[in-house]
Amino acid sequence: TKYFEYPIWKFNDLLSTKVASVLIAVSIGLVDEIKEFYNPEVPIEVVENSVSLDRFTKEGEKVDLGFSGEDKIIFNIGRLSKRKNIDVLVESLRYLPAEFKLSLVGIWDESFRDEVVNPLIKKYNLDSRIKYLGKVSNFIAHKYYRSADFFVLPSGHEGLPKVVIEALACGN
Repeated sequence: TKYFEYPIWKFNDLLSTKVASVLIAVSIGLVDEIKEFYNPEVPIEVVENSVSLDRFTKEGEKVDLGFSGEDKIIFNIGRLSKRKNIDVLVESLRYLPAEFKLSLVGIWDESFRDEVVNPLIKKYNLDSRIKYLGKVSNFIAHKYYRSADFFVLPSGHEGLPKVVIEALACGN
């Protein structure tokens, strides 16, 4: 990561500041970092991450995630890809007791699922402990968060993802 992934992300960020007509930051602090490290010549707009606290709450309607009431459900929502370390999440399930299950919501990077995740599921006999629920509408995502016991985002590179704020608001 230090010698390969990080330099690529840094170059990507630098290139973005050179070709964009406007930059969007999720906090005032990030604006300061952008100015310090990249000295962009374009305006920087701040758009704070936020969620609707009317919908994203601990109490309210839930959905069936496909497991029994005694199971402890780990939940992930978003892009299901290598960058998000979904393979690490799947493989880590084998170290947990059998009552821990995993619900995945989102869109797969197809080659990643077929080449990495599916072989891991088979190798460690995790078929009965993992449910892929597909893509869900943002208008009902809060019901999925409420239905799980834990939210996990093992991503290798993030700022402040909206899914973390949503999960916290729902008590995960």
